[in-house]
Amino acid sequence: MGKSHAIIMAMLIAAMSFAETISLGESGVWREESRIITLEDGTLQVKKKGYLNSVDYPRLNRAKKYTMHCKARMAPNSPKSNFAFGFIFLNDEEQGIPLSSLNAVKDSYATLAKDVKKGDKEITVKAENTKVWRAVPGFNMAYNVRRDKSDMPNRNILGAIKKVEASAEGAQVVTLASGAKCDLPAGTLVRIQSGYSYEVRLCYASSLDYEWKEFKGSISGVLPQGEFDGRHFPSAPEIEALKIFVSCNGSNPASITEIKDFVLEIE
Repeated sequence: MGKSHAIIMAMLIAAMSFAETISLGESGVWREESRIITLEDGTLQVKKKGYLNSVDYPRLNRAKKYTMHCKARMAPNSPKSNFAFGFIFLNDEEQGIPLSSLNAVKDSYATLAKDVKKGDKEITVKAENTKVWRAVPGFNMAYNVRRDKSDMPNRNILGAIKKVEASAEGAQVVTLASGAKCDLPAGTLVRIQSGYSYEVRLCYASSLDYEWKEFKGSISGVLPQGEFDGRHFPSAPEIEALKIFVSCNGSNPASITEIKDFVLEIE
């Protein structure tokens, strides 16, 4: 291999491996700056439990991989502290897109067996696959659904599913955690969508300790319409940007979390 060819190959390899690195280890990155103290070595001390939300929102490029990593611990003598970080999906108006609107549970279509009135907690449905209709954490009943999933992301959540029981008529009685959000006629097509509010947790620690621990999480690639797993992007075209969040939740309001070497890499 000639010298010039070797140089060109080296440049191509460097270009292919190039990653944009964004430092998250500065208090000015976060809206809740008043809760942060920056120590002399650059470590962030986050006072009290709660969330940090980024000021700027990276525009989403689904062809790239987004990786966040850092080290975290409880500050010396701090009460117990938990830790998490990830993204919140935003549309072009910088409004959050809840995860519950993105993931349709397979084979969960059903029709309402009776009219639903706003505020009802017991909803009777005729499920096409009764085995799917269960009370699972994160399961919600959605309406205004389409079998081809062209309605996704679907924010029309009637309510979270608390309990499912068989009725005497051979249908299923679904108990919602709170009253139905609207009136719906019998015969309306519904399905189960799985998810919570707006968070994609790339990393979660149920408890920190006083020694530094490294955390890392990535999201990349695109899933088919109506699917979401927290490690790949949903195909929902509404998602335009990512808001970065950090959760420092302690059992005691006096908890203090320390974070260092905190970066976002886009490659």
